[in-house]
Formats: sequence, structure tokens, C-alpha cells
Amino acid sequence: MLEVIAHLERDEDFVLAAEVDKKVVALAEFKIKKGDKEHPIGAIRIIVKKGYRNLGIGTELLRILMEQAVFFGLRKMTINAFTTNKRAIHVYKKVGFIETGIIPERHLRQGKLIDEIIMEKQIC
Repeated sequence: MLEVIAHLERDEDFVLAAEVDKKVVALAEFKIKKGDKEHPIGAIRIIVKKGYRNLGIGTELLRILMEQAVFFGLRKMTINAFTTNKRAIHVYKKVGFIETGIIPERHLRQGKLIDEIIMEKQIC
């Protein structure tokens, strides 16, 4: 937790929570990747709790992240997902992300190796 706070204080991270009935049902964040100062990139992570998916929460969180990314001066956003997570991939495409790569057999889930998709979006 202290690491997250340190990143927030240095404007290297932006964290967003969605609440329903005073309960957190989704989290989204981007971290600013170190590297070329002329071309900063934000790496997104997002999770929506079961029972709250397919309600537009993830799409709205991504929309807000994109607005904040512009404020932070980011030029590109990246997001990764399991290739089996069709719902998430659909949402990412809906807001303008495109597939830029696949990492074969990146994750082991329930005894099966699963590929990871890499997606990116230019934002300015």
C-alpha cells in the first residue's frame, strides 16, 4: 500500500474505484512507464467484480482513465488480457484499443497455459 501511495504522490499512478451501495465493485489504474520522456506510456489494469460486469462500469472506468491520461501528458495506453477473456477484449476494442501482440503461454490457469494479448491505444 505504501508503494501505491508513493507512486500517487509522484504522479506516476492514477487509481480509480467504482462503488455501488458504498461497496467497491471495480478498480482501475494506470501506471506511467519509465522511459522516453517525449513519449510517456500508461499501463492499465482494470478489474470488475462478478455480478457487476456487463453493466458499462468497465467502459466508464476506461473512459475516465483516458481523460486522465491526457491530463498526465500520456500519448499511448497499453492493456493486457488473457486471450480467453473475450468480454474484456470486446470492451477494450469498443473504446479504441487495437491488438499489437500476443505472449504465448504466459499464464497457467486451471492446469492450462493461456496466451496473453497486448493491446494499445494512441491518445494524442
